[in-house]
Amino acid sequence: MAKRSAAECAGILDVCKRLELIDESHYTRGRELLLRIVAMLTKMSRCDTSGYAR
Repeated sequence: MAKRSAAECAGILDVCKRLELIDESHYTRGRELLLRIVAMLTKMSRCDTSGYAR
């Protein structure tokens, strides 16, 4: 569910850029942060409760 929320945020970020509500640097930084968040969530979902990857 959290990964879908991050994807929704990416869509909103795209709309903001298209409507020129944010500049290129804010868009790029936002996308970078979202990619890091999704990577973290993906890695967390692959770990068991002891913290080790399955």
